[in-house]
Amino acid sequence: MIYLLCFGASALFAQLAYKSKAKYAVFIWSAMSIAVTVILAGLRDYSIGIDVENYRTFNIYWGKASDTGTLAEYLKFYSRYEKEYLFALLVGVIAQYTGDFRLFLFICHFVIITGVYIGAYRQRKNVNPALVMFLFYLYFYSHSLNVMRQYMAMAILFAFVADIQKKRYVRYTIVVLITTLIHST
Repeated sequence: MIYLLCFGASALFAQLAYKSKAKYAVFIWSAMSIAVTVILAGLRDYSIGIDVENYRTFNIYWGKASDTGTLAEYLKFYSRYEKEYLFALLVGVIAQYTGDFRLFLFICHFVIITGVYIGAYRQRKNVNPALVMFLFYLYFYSHSLNVMRQYMAMAILFAFVADIQKKRYVRYTIVVLITTLIHST
């Protein structure tokens, strides 16, 4: 029930931002829309999702980053298996310097939800951002952590898809290259 309440509140705040005329009101409502579900993700119980415990303790990302002596050591180990260095750096920094998995969830969801929100808001002439956000929450929000990297990359790409419509191809290409450092497929 708490999830549906947060999803509804976030969509309501997105709708208020969509209807607002003043820039400061748009910013405040938008920030509240994003914050509700980002905080919920950061407070997520480890029993939610089928793979949270595996991701935390045994996966090459969190488990290895937590167990390795230094950040450089972890990145060296990681580079033998994967090429998504930006994601590895995020995991390594949080695991090495804070050890707080909830902070990791918070930051990942901040990137995902902010990217989707910005993309939806930039397309507000074609679609209602509140509807986009609510549908995103219902379809994708609670998926497993196995798709965290994919969601982060796709959310960032979605935030910049309007650049294609505005013929800003170089900027969009740079964004694509950056997102391949989060997820390479």
